[in-house]
Amino acid sequence: MESAVTIAAAEPRHVPLVRRLAHKIWYQHYPAILSAAQIEYMLERGYAEDALLRFVTGPDSGLALANVGDEAVGFAAWYRPDGGAAMKLDKLYVLPRHHGAGIGRALIEHVAAAARTMMRRMRKAPSESGGSPR
Repeated sequence: MESAVTIAAAEPRHVPLVRRLAHKIWYQHYPAILSAAQIEYMLERGYAEDALLRFVTGPDSGLALANVGDEAVGFAAWYRPDGGAAMKLDKLYVLPRHHGAGIGRALIEHVAAAARTMMRRMRKAPSESGGSPR
């Protein structure tokens, strides 16, 4: 029986772990539809340290890790595009052997909660969050 999943906000120290997890997931999932060169290009572009750090340190963005026991098994990253009133889910990945266990759903729920928190913050202090209430 699989341990319960925990979702936690990633910190800058977690970026190398997310990069390793992305590498593992992409090379397990995408070889049937993408060349190795294309996979490597996408990993270099979207999973470089500075690209992932923007989710951790940037305003109105986030990076969350899903763990089962002590093992990192997935992640999600999100941000608020153009200072608007919506949140964009940019990355959502779970190791294939953990598919069907509700981990993706837990990550999406975490992102949705972050979006609700952002909206409450915007309503209280629109100038602080860079957006304006609708």
